[in-house]
Amino acid sequence: MASPLVKYLRWGALGAGVLYGYTHYNSLLQRADQNKKQEEYDRYERLIAKAKQEYAQLKGAQSSSGVVTDPDSPQFDLEKYLLSLESPKA
Repeated sequence: MASPLVKYLRWGALGAGVLYGYTHYNSLLQRADQNKKQEEYDRYERLIAKAKQEYAQLKGAQSSSGVVTDPDSPQFDLEKYLLSLESPKA
């Protein structure tokens, strides 16, 4: 039989271990959640940067031909647009 002091120390160590495990597990969950949010934010940043780059390329290609392709624009000329589509690309 173990003395009451040893039993008390054993139960105290067990309780301290359970408490430490619980707090450590919660800190790991919070860190994983933060990492997941950061990865999602970074993914959105990459998508936005890619979209901006593609938009700039698209606008650059449109401005090099000199033909306005936006039908809502006041400078839009259907005849010039159709001629630009018919002309062979070099």
